[in-house]
Amino acid sequence: MLVAHRLNVEAQMLSRENQQLVRQNGDLGQQLQAVSQPDGAEEQARLHDYVRPDEKVYVMAAPSPSPATTPSPGSSATAPDASHRLTSGEAKHRSLWDALWAAITSPFRG
Repeated sequence: MLVAHRLNVEAQMLSRENQQLVRQNGDLGQQLQAVSQPDGAEEQARLHDYVRPDEKVYVMAAPSPSPATTPSPGSSATAPDASHRLTSGEAKHRSLWDALWAAITSPFRG
């Protein structure tokens, strides 16, 4: 009876694994069909950051954060995070760069 139970459990596990493999096989078949289309290969290459030999590549880096200023030894800070506060001009400048970066990178986000 114990052997039959073990065999039943193993058969269920193999059945689940077989179903996963069938789904994976279907997904791979769809990918193969997509790549076989005239523009499919180029689209896949672009998704993996490939470029044509005659193209120029421009890389946009995220703006680096501004360095935090530390209070001088003689000055006293009123709050522990006083050195991390931004002026209104700095905040506007940072939000402009954040918005620009979001606009540039939005097509590449999933």
